[in-house]
Amino acid sequence: MAFQLLHWCLTRRGETAKERAERLMNAELENDSEFLNEEANQIFLRMKLQADCKVGLLHHYKIGDEAMGDIFKHFGKNTIVVQLNLSHNIISDDGAGHCAEAMKTNSTLQSLDLSYNNIGNLGLRHLSDSLKINTTLTTLQLSKNDFDDEAGGYLAEALMENRSISTLCIGDTGIGDVCVDKIVRALEDNKSITRLDFYNTKISDTGAKCIAAALSNNKSLETLNLSKNHITDEGGIPLVTALATNEHLKSLELYNNRLSEKTMTALADALASNTSLTQLNLGGNTIPKHCLEAFNSKVAAYKKREVCTSGLKYVNTYQCIDWGSLDKGAEEKFQRWLAAMKDKGGLPVEIPCKVCSKTLKKHKKSPWPAWNCQACTEQFTQTEPCYGCPTPMECKVPLCVPCYDKHADAVKKEFAEHVEITCPHCAKLLTQREAQPYTCVLCALEYSDSEPPYCCETIADCKYAMCPQCYKGREEKLREIKRSGSELPCKKCKEGIHRLPTTPFGTWDCDACNKHFTKADPCFGCISVRECDYCLCDVCWIEGSIKLIESKKVAITVPCSKCNTKMAKYPTTPFPAWGCDMCGEPYTQNDSVYGCKTMEQCDYCFCAKCFAKAEDKIKDDLKAQVPVPCGKCGKATSKHDPTPFEMWGCDRCGQEKGQKDVCYGCPTMAKCDYCMCEACYQAANEKMFVAISKGSTPCYRCCMPMVKHSPAPFPQWGCDGCCTMYEAQGLTLYGCTTVAECDFCFCETCYEKAKKRSAQMLRPKPKMPNACRKCATPLAQIKPCPFPAWGCDGCGKNFNAEHAIFGCPTVAQCDFCFCEQCF
Repeated sequence: MAFQLLHWCLTRRGETAKERAERLMNAELENDSEFLNEEANQIFLRMKLQADCKVGLLHHYKIGDEAMGDIFKHFGKNTIVVQLNLSHNIISDDGAGHCAEAMKTNSTLQSLDLSYNNIGNLGLRHLSDSLKINTTLTTLQLSKNDFDDEAGGYLAEALMENRSISTLCIGDTGIGDVCVDKIVRALEDNKSITRLDFYNTKISDTGAKCIAAALSNNKSLETLNLSKNHITDEGGIPLVTALATNEHLKSLELYNNRLSEKTMTALADALASNTSLTQLNLGGNTIPKHCLEAFNSKVAAYKKREVCTSGLKYVNTYQCIDWGSLDKGAEEKFQRWLAAMKDKGGLPVEIPCKVCSKTLKKHKKSPWPAWNCQACTEQFTQTEPCYGCPTPMECKVPLCVPCYDKHADAVKKEFAEHVEITCPHCAKLLTQREAQPYTCVLCALEYSDSEPPYCCETIADCKYAMCPQCYKGREEKLREIKRSGSELPCKKCKEGIHRLPTTPFGTWDCDACNKHFTKADPCFGCISVRECDYCLCDVCWIEGSIKLIESKKVAITVPCSKCNTKMAKYPTTPFPAWGCDMCGEPYTQNDSVYGCKTMEQCDYCFCAKCFAKAEDKIKDDLKAQVPVPCGKCGKATSKHDPTPFEMWGCDRCGQEKGQKDVCYGCPTMAKCDYCMCEACYQAANEKMFVAISKGSTPCYRCCMPMVKHSPAPFPQWGCDGCCTMYEAQGLTLYGCTTVAECDFCFCETCYEKAKKRSAQMLRPKPKMPNACRKCATPLAQIKPCPFPAWGCDGCGKNFNAEHAIFGCPTVAQCDFCFCEQCF
């Protein structure tokens, strides 16, 4: 579809190059870019830059080094484009080299965004060399790339000679103190830099002191971002003290560092003589409430002075407050949620009483001498536990433990598919209302009366509405997150992130998109969100969870049953009408079809549902080849029926089981005394399968991928493969990320052997000769022939009922057969 639109845009007559390019610029081809072939993609990118457009938006196009060479082949002579956005692509050092060569001769480009790419030290060296020659570029954004502290020298040399760059952003990189020191020293000669962004660049107190020395004499820098670094009072005090003599800095970002009361005192003293600073961000630091009050009172007093007036207009100190200042209702709600998550690993299932609608609770002893369960009607004694409401003597509707557990499981399954999207302002459920003019909060498009919105009852006050397409898309994403059961981990404490019942901050910033939110907006964090200070907005949480799910998925290849080549999704089918070869349902040309490259010749295709079923079947077959090792002896575990123990406990989840429950263990389970329940075995099998399919070797205890630990985290350790003892110095240990807890590790030799065994597990088994390609059962001659006329699936020739036909016993359903020659 994208290629057809591109071809139409390029070949349509009666339009100028500018009009064709504007049509391309407005065409939403990002989601279909994978269907463009390489030649069409290069034509598309070249057209967007060679047209009469001042702004080149090429972000999120998966542009690599080869495409960069094509883009910048003639870009040096371009006299139109002044802004070029190449962020969120896959550009590395070679691509940056192509860009640098074009910048040496280009005299028009003013802004270049190369953030969120894979540019390393070599690529930055190429760009730095071009900055020594280029005299027009004013803004350079290089955030979120792969260069480190070695790159500081290249940038510093370029800034000493360049006199045009005014904005330099190198946040979210590993440059560190050494690189920062070289860059700020270059500011002594460079008077054009007005904005520096060192966000999350691992700056410590050493780097802060270097910046402080530069601020004392610098007369050009206006904006400085030092957020999310490791600056303590040792580096913070010299930094804020330098503000007393600096008369040009207008904005200072110190969000999420390690500043305390001492730095705040020095800052208040420095602001007494500073008249230029207008914005100050101190959020995310450990500053007590009384210190903030004293600071605010001092700043207020400075503003009232006539002789020395502080120019500070905006002081942002959110997330520095004491947690006790929250209102009692919100705090109690947050504490209840916290206790439920810590004690039970999730919110408990609440089943209401049929009479009073109060939540059923477990009673260790029944209040009646004898009672009957309301579900199964069996009789129980007073000593046996039961579930009832807080007023059981009045309602008299008890449930026995097995019936309550069944009911709770049913509620959990229903809850797993149930998704609710609420308004962040009034917390009311979003439902489809009457059609009215509105703007969708997700896609930002304006709609008229034709598209009814999903909104709350008070849309006039909240002004929060979604179009049907965005609402269904978010609903499906939330369902996928629920089905997967995976939790997005906190980047600080690695705990699972959940939606908080109430935001524990007055105002807050999302740690992924850095957008500002209020207390009314939905906030996602871990159970220790107050200590970690890491939270996400709803959009970033959904995107992060989906990426986590996609990373755990394994690419399954479904072969065509006729030519045995890989089947893939095609946006349109070459047939005006077609039918699925598995379920037989009819479809039109606009429906998505799955087939091989030679679908027109093979005439074999699947619908989306049947293709998903085929993927699941292949995945289940592959998972069956992956054994879960015993946690003690390392041998492959299997199902034991019946269980050799009358009562046993699962060694993974700790639940007590009986002889009737399914048990998994090694052949010597009676000696090892290590067994697993069915749920734990399935979970471990899934982890093993994902790890092995991605080329990793799983740990035999936790089934997570093993990584290299050098040096070893133990003074002495023993290999669990060859049982040899080793010293930590100079040796490499292989274990999972939690090797200290699992206490399972391999030496290098045993790890290589385990890696080979893991690689052999997922090798496809040899296909049975002359087997049906649909049900995999052996083919044999069918007498009599069930068809009056039939076609061979091998050679494609047509035959009648007199010829010998070879097929499986269910040939009428499978519709797969061979002639005698092909058999």
